[in-house]
Amino acid sequence: MTEEQILLALKQDDQFVRDMVIAMHKRQAPIEQLKKETIYLNMRGFSQADAKRGTSWAQHLLKGKPLTYYHLKNCRKMLMKYVRQISEIVAREERFRRAIEVAQAKCLSGLHEKYGPPCDRHEAFCCPICTPEMKFP
Repeated sequence: MTEEQILLALKQDDQFVRDMVIAMHKRQAPIEQLKKETIYLNMRGFSQADAKRGTSWAQHLLKGKPLTYYHLKNCRKMLMKYVRQISEIVAREERFRRAIEVAQAKCLSGLHEKYGPPCDRHEAFCCPICTPEMKFP
C-alpha cells in the first residue's frame, strides 16, 4: 500500500483503523503495554504522547468491545502520524499473504500426488505444507 492508500484507508475504513491500533499496540514492548507508556525510544509502537490512549483503545478492542464513534474518530486522527509504521505492518502482512499463496500453489501442484487428490475447499488443512502440525498418512 502506498502512503496515500494508507491515509485513505484510515479515513474511510473503520475496521482498518481498529486493526492498525491493535497492530501498533503489538509493536510496543511488553512492559510498555503493561504500563501504558513508551519507555524505549525505538520508533516502534506509540509515541509517549499517544501510548496511554492508544494502549487503552487496543486493549478495549482486544477484549472484543467496540470503540465509540468519538474514540474511533480520535483513534483515526492519532494513527495519521504513524503512516510509516503502518506501511511496514501492511507490507509484512502482504508478504505473509504471498507466502501462503506460494505454499498453497506448491501444495496444489505436486504434494497431492503423494497425499491424495486436492480437497474440495483447499483451505488451511489439506496437506503438510498448509498444516505441518497435523499428521498425514
